[in-house]
Amino acid sequence: MKRIWILILMMAALVVGAQDVRKLFWGMTQAEVIAVEGEDTLPIDENTLAYQRILLEQPARMICEFIAGKLMKVTYDIKNIYIYSRFRDGLVERYGKPTLDRPSYCSWFGPRTTIMLFDETTYILLIYGDTAADERIRKEEERLKKEQQKQDIGEL
Repeated sequence: MKRIWILILMMAALVVGAQDVRKLFWGMTQAEVIAVEGEDTLPIDENTLAYQRILLEQPARMICEFIAGKLMKVTYDIKNIYIYSRFRDGLVERYGKPTLDRPSYCSWFGPRTTIMLFDETTYILLIYGDTAADERIRKEEERLKKEQQKQDIGEL
Protein backbone atom coordinates (compact mmCIF):
# COMPACT_ATOMS: atom_id res chain seq x y z
CA MET A 1 0.00 0.00 0.00
CA LYS A 2 2.86 2.37 0.88
CA ARG A 3 4.43 1.84 -2.56
CA ILE A 4 1.12 2.67 -4.22
CA TRP A 5 0.99 6.01 -2.36
CA ILE A 6 4.57 6.75 -3.35
CA LEU A 7 3.73 6.03 -6.98
CA ILE A 8 0.61 8.22 -6.77
CA LEU A 9 2.64 11.09 -5.30
CA MET A 10 5.30 10.71 -7.97
CA MET A 11 2.70 10.64 -10.75
CA ALA A 12 1.00 13.72 -9.33
CA ALA A 13 4.35 15.49 -9.26
CA LEU A 14 4.94 14.60 -12.90
CA VAL A 15 1.53 15.92 -13.92
CA VAL A 16 2.10 19.31 -12.28
CA GLY A 17 5.73 19.44 -13.39
CA ALA A 18 7.18 19.35 -9.88
CA GLN A 19 10.27 17.34 -10.76
CA ASP A 20 13.13 19.36 -9.44
CA VAL A 21 16.18 17.23 -10.17
CA ARG A 22 16.35 13.87 -11.90
CA LYS A 23 13.05 12.15 -11.08
CA LEU A 24 12.96 13.69 -7.61
CA PHE A 25 11.02 16.60 -6.18
CA TRP A 26 11.57 18.70 -3.09
CA GLY A 27 9.87 17.43 0.03
CA MET A 28 10.18 13.73 -0.77
CA THR A 29 10.93 11.43 2.15
CA GLN A 30 13.94 9.13 2.23
CA ALA A 31 11.67 6.18 1.45
CA GLU A 32 10.32 7.98 -1.62
CA VAL A 33 13.82 8.83 -2.83
CA ILE A 34 14.90 5.22 -2.35
CA ALA A 35 11.82 4.07 -4.29
CA VAL A 36 12.97 6.26 -7.22
CA GLU A 37 16.77 5.96 -7.00
CA GLY A 38 17.12 2.45 -5.63
CA GLU A 39 18.45 0.85 -2.48
CA ASP A 40 22.14 0.96 -3.48
CA THR A 41 22.90 3.79 -1.06
CA LEU A 42 26.34 4.59 0.35
CA PRO A 43 26.40 5.02 4.14
CA ILE A 44 26.69 8.61 5.43
CA ASP A 45 24.18 9.48 8.19
CA GLU A 46 20.45 9.42 9.02
CA ASN A 47 19.78 12.73 7.19
CA THR A 48 21.70 11.88 4.04
CA LEU A 49 21.49 9.33 1.25
CA ALA A 50 24.37 8.93 -1.18
CA TYR A 51 24.62 7.08 -4.47
CA GLN A 52 27.35 6.41 -7.00
CA ARG A 53 26.08 7.65 -10.38
CA ILE A 54 27.32 8.61 -13.85
CA LEU A 55 26.87 12.23 -14.93
CA LEU A 56 28.03 13.32 -18.40
CA GLU A 57 29.94 10.04 -18.68
CA GLN A 58 31.78 10.82 -15.42
CA PRO A 59 31.57 8.94 -12.10
CA ALA A 60 29.83 11.16 -9.57
CA ARG A 61 28.70 10.78 -6.00
CA MET A 62 25.09 11.98 -5.68
CA ILE A 63 24.24 13.15 -2.16
CA CYS A 64 20.60 13.69 -1.14
CA GLU A 65 20.20 15.83 1.98
CA PHE A 66 17.07 15.87 4.13
CA ILE A 67 15.89 18.45 6.65
CA ALA A 68 13.04 17.41 8.96
CA GLY A 69 12.74 14.23 6.88
CA LYS A 70 12.18 16.08 3.57
CA LEU A 71 14.48 16.27 0.53
CA MET A 72 16.00 19.76 0.36
CA LYS A 73 19.26 19.41 -1.59
CA VAL A 74 20.94 17.14 -4.13
CA THR A 75 24.70 17.52 -4.65
CA TYR A 76 26.93 15.88 -7.24
CA ASP A 77 30.62 15.54 -6.42
CA ILE A 78 32.62 14.93 -9.63
CA LYS A 79 36.36 14.24 -9.41
CA ASN A 80 37.23 15.38 -12.96
CA ILE A 81 37.92 19.14 -12.86
CA TYR A 82 38.70 19.33 -16.58
CA ILE A 83 35.09 19.09 -17.66
CA TYR A 84 33.68 22.10 -15.77
CA SER A 85 32.95 23.86 -19.08
CA ARG A 86 30.99 20.81 -20.34
CA PHE A 87 28.82 20.90 -17.23
CA ARG A 88 28.37 24.69 -17.49
CA ASP A 89 27.48 24.50 -21.20
CA GLY A 90 24.98 21.70 -20.53
CA LEU A 91 23.31 23.71 -17.77
CA VAL A 92 23.18 26.83 -19.98
CA GLU A 93 21.58 24.81 -22.75
CA ARG A 94 18.97 23.44 -20.35
CA TYR A 95 18.30 26.46 -18.07
CA GLY A 96 19.53 29.46 -20.03
CA LYS A 97 22.06 32.10 -19.05
CA PRO A 98 23.21 31.84 -15.40
CA THR A 99 22.00 34.44 -12.90
CA LEU A 100 25.57 34.68 -11.57
CA ASP A 101 28.49 33.78 -13.81
CA ARG A 102 32.10 33.76 -12.59
CA PRO A 103 35.15 31.90 -13.94
CA SER A 104 34.83 29.03 -11.42
CA TYR A 105 31.23 29.47 -10.23
CA CYS A 106 27.84 29.94 -11.82
CA SER A 107 24.29 29.70 -10.54
CA TRP A 108 20.68 29.76 -11.64
CA PHE A 109 17.85 30.87 -9.35
CA GLY A 110 14.48 29.44 -10.32
CA PRO A 111 11.13 29.59 -8.57
CA ARG A 112 11.52 26.04 -7.19
CA THR A 113 15.18 25.16 -7.64
CA THR A 114 18.49 26.90 -7.15
CA ILE A 115 21.39 25.41 -9.13
CA MET A 116 25.04 26.10 -8.35
CA LEU A 117 28.11 24.82 -10.18
CA PHE A 118 31.53 25.16 -8.52
CA ASP A 119 34.93 24.44 -10.03
CA GLU A 120 36.97 23.53 -6.95
CA THR A 121 40.67 22.77 -7.13
CA THR A 122 40.30 18.98 -7.15
CA TYR A 123 36.62 18.39 -7.99
CA ILE A 124 33.42 19.91 -9.36
CA LEU A 125 30.31 20.41 -7.24
CA LEU A 126 26.88 20.63 -8.83
CA ILE A 127 24.24 21.53 -6.26
CA TYR A 128 20.47 21.57 -6.69
CA GLY A 129 18.57 23.10 -3.78
CA ASP A 130 14.97 23.81 -2.81
CA THR A 131 14.59 27.57 -3.37
CA ALA A 132 11.64 27.82 -0.98
CA ALA A 133 13.50 25.94 1.77
CA ASP A 134 16.53 28.20 1.34
CA GLU A 135 14.26 31.21 1.74
CA ARG A 136 12.56 29.73 4.83
CA ILE A 137 15.95 29.01 6.38
CA ARG A 138 17.13 32.60 5.69
CA LYS A 139 13.94 34.02 7.24
CA GLU A 140 14.28 31.82 10.31
CA GLU A 141 17.93 32.86 10.73
CA GLU A 142 16.88 36.54 10.47
CA ARG A 143 14.12 35.99 13.04
CA LEU A 144 16.51 34.32 15.46
CA LYS A 145 19.08 37.08 14.97
CA LYS A 146 16.47 39.78 15.70
CA GLU A 147 15.26 37.84 18.74
CA GLN A 148 18.84 37.60 20.03
CA GLN A 149 19.34 41.34 19.44
CA LYS A 150 16.20 42.09 21.46
CA GLN A 151 17.47 39.88 24.29
CA ASP A 152 20.86 41.58 24.16
CA ILE A 153 19.24 45.04 24.34
CA GLY A 154 16.99 43.91 27.21
CA GLU A 155 20.02 42.77 29.20
CA LEU A 156 21.69 46.21 28.98
